[in-house]
Amino acid sequence: MRRVWILAGAFAAAGVIFGLVLFLGDWAFDYRRHMLHQGRMERVLEQRPTVERLTAGLAEEGAFVLAAPSSPHELEQVIADHGGGRGLEIREKAGRWGHLTVYRASDMLYFVFFDDERVMRDFTCVGG
Repeated sequence: MRRVWILAGAFAAAGVIFGLVLFLGDWAFDYRRHMLHQGRMERVLEQRPTVERLTAGLAEEGAFVLAAPSSPHELEQVIADHGGGRGLEIREKAGRWGHLTVYRASDMLYFVFFDDERVMRDFTCVGG
């Protein structure tokens, strides 16, 4: 009977360790994915592209415009539908810059903010 308890404990410990390894692997993958997209958009921001230039460049890589809200109501709807937990940040940046275009790039959404001259000024990446 003692062996049964030892084996049950060993299997339980192995299961916990296996679950922890899977959790950490998933977290690391998501972190790396987010940081790759974040770094990419930081490099793009340094170039200060116009909305047309950014849209064309992202389209060459398979990304597309998901939304370009033109009213406060549309902005709120886009944030509610796609902003995830970053809604407050997106609202603040949209209020500062005035123009928002949302791009879907594979499994990530880019909320890109433009000034009145339609030049990129900021962005937020949200896992899609």
